[in-house]
Amino acid sequence: MANFLGRLKRRPRLVLAVTGALGLGAMLLAFSRSDEPQADTPMASYVVAEEPFVIRQSFSGRIAPGEQVEVLSPGDASVLEIGFRFGERVEAGQVLFRLNPDDVWRNQAEARIAYMTAEEAARKMQVWATGPEMRRAERALENARYQLSDNERRHDEARRLYDRGLIARSEMESQQNSLRQAREAVVAAQEDLQTTRSRGSGVERDVSLIQHGLAATRLKEATAGASSVITAPRAGIMVRPQSSNPGQDNGPKVGGKVSTGQSLGVIAAMDGLDVAFRVDEADLALLEVGTSADVTGPGFNGRTLSGRLISVAGEAEASSTSDKTQFAARVRLDPLSPEDASTLRIGMTGSVSLTLYKAEKAISVPVAALINGGPQLRLRKADGRIETRSIQLGRVGPDRAEVLSGLKVGETVVWPIGGDFNP
Repeated sequence: MANFLGRLKRRPRLVLAVTGALGLGAMLLAFSRSDEPQADTPMASYVVAEEPFVIRQSFSGRIAPGEQVEVLSPGDASVLEIGFRFGERVEAGQVLFRLNPDDVWRNQAEARIAYMTAEEAARKMQVWATGPEMRRAERALENARYQLSDNERRHDEARRLYDRGLIARSEMESQQNSLRQAREAVVAAQEDLQTTRSRGSGVERDVSLIQHGLAATRLKEATAGASSVITAPRAGIMVRPQSSNPGQDNGPKVGGKVSTGQSLGVIAAMDGLDVAFRVDEADLALLEVGTSADVTGPGFNGRTLSGRLISVAGEAEASSTSDKTQFAARVRLDPLSPEDASTLRIGMTGSVSLTLYKAEKAISVPVAALINGGPQLRLRKADGRIETRSIQLGRVGPDRAEVLSGLKVGETVVWPIGGDFNP
């Protein structure tokens, strides 16, 4: 009886242990199947086929001058007339600016005078060894030596007379001072000759030759723009010169002054326009110069223009609207048709779609079909069963993922709609 009561007292512990084991097993079973869709979960499906696989990335930018010619002022002059408006198309040979002809002539005259002065100085250096400066220094040394010889003769004669007591001591000392001064004059003349000779082969000679070359260049520049009329070297859109202060109108004005080499504007060729945009540092690894691009915009009349990525800056730009680190990039548009060229304007907004990867024939699946974003899929077999299969992924885009192996054409991939894997 006592044994029976003891077993009865121990029975609740056994029941609890069995119940706990069953509950733990149920939890493990539920957990192991938590990524499997339930029977009543709505499923999407895709029949595998070989199709072109393309990954694109889009950026926002603006139409900017690509191939361009800068128009420079030939000299310091006042502007009498401007023959265009910025933003308009100009033709090759069209008159852009008329400058004051008196100012242009004065610039040429000043450049010519500077050249002649530099040329004379350079010519003197070329014949310096036999020139007047060397001859003067040589004559000075020759005269100093003659004076020294004369003073040595007088000193010797005075010494003989002084030894015989025929002249006073003061007169003897005067002859000694004259001899010392004559010797110092010879040393000074020798030093002056050496200095004069070195001028013909030292820094002064090099400087004169450099100044002659600079003067020749300035004269060439002044005479190359001899006309007071500046014409367009090619056809294109006339764009304002760049300013260090955004929003400031730094274009030339009638009655205003322009200086030598000042940018008067830029002619942007319509057959070489760019789309300038910025790239976040996270996207840099995706870009490769030469990548093809499609460009669209609200002002393109529904047209899609083609081009290619030509540059990505090697230094980040400071952004005034965002704390993100961004890099400047450019797409060069392909030559435009006359109709497109008449439609586009510098500064228009454009959306750049870069083709980052393209395979003409590839097996790909929707990204939503990947289990937890990894290299596994669910396939519906012919008998209706769902099978989980591991695959080898290639490139993954925003919507589709390339499958390199583990999947065949004709198989059906399924996944829960909305990605809801839990009951």
